[in-house]
Amino acid sequence: TAAGRAACGHPPVQHDRIRTGPLPVPQAGLLQPARPVPELLVHAKAPIGKSLLKLSDKANKEARACFEDIMMYMGDRPTRLGATALAQRVLQRGIANPDLRDELYCQLYKQTNSNPSSEGTLKGWQLMALCSATFPPTRDFEMSLLAFLDAKAHPAGPLGPLDTSVSIFAQYCITKLHHTLTASHPIAMPST
Repeated sequence: TAAGRAACGHPPVQHDRIRTGPLPVPQAGLLQPARPVPELLVHAKAPIGKSLLKLSDKANKEARACFEDIMMYMGDRPTRLGATALAQRVLQRGIANPDLRDELYCQLYKQTNSNPSSEGTLKGWQLMALCSATFPPTRDFEMSLLAFLDAKAHPAGPLGPLDTSVSIFAQYCITKLHHTLTASHPIAMPST
């Protein structure tokens, strides 16, 4: 409930600006038109061939590299790098290239949506939490991201253990995003 979110320090989500449907998705105009939006934003076992959002060629190349780092972090691809190094690479790209931030959030949305691995899902939410604490989405994407997080933070029906963990991560992300959206300090890598 809105009162419950306010009591926990979470500002209420402006529901009049949220898209309707079972799972809020980014505005279709921002996405690459090759596939329907619901199919585009479901967990994938293979790397993406192009960015999920319409980006420049240079940013598209960076987006593909980010997606591979996300897949390795979540355990979808083998890696010799540690989780910390992979997370730092993703965060550093988001800090250095503001045009990639919405793409990173979309990629994390995609890889946590219908992921068959509970462990991978939680790793994706860890990375979502780090991104939320580090950099904001653009104003164009802000409401879609907050709507997605709100839906995950306050799911309908009984919660299983994974749902409860995801709900906690989503609530944390909402809190952190409200800080990053209003912060006046420069964006920097989180301290360890």
